[in-house]
Amino acid sequence: MPAKSRTRMVSFRLTTEEYERFRQLCLARGLRNVSELVRAAVNHMLNEPAALLHPTGPSFESRLAHLEDRLHSLALTVETLHHPDPAPPPQPLRQAAAR
Repeated sequence: MPAKSRTRMVSFRLTTEEYERFRQLCLARGLRNVSELVRAAVNHMLNEPAALLHPTGPSFESRLAHLEDRLHSLALTVETLHHPDPAPPPQPLRQAAAR
């Protein structure tokens, strides 16, 4: 069965470092070019929906917990700035002089 003709094009920009990493991966995987690498990666993601929902890296839950911790810390800081601990009231001069 002949290969389907590819008539659509997708274009995106990479940094020099990204492009070099893509090229190195092509060589390591035996792929002809970056286009073939990207096509294979996207097709893999489309065939494995879990890859889209659970990418590598920190889970959504752990990132959310981290953000909650940071928000709590920020709220405490703001509260302290708006309501600093009151300083002890100054002693009246008469009492201080009597000592």
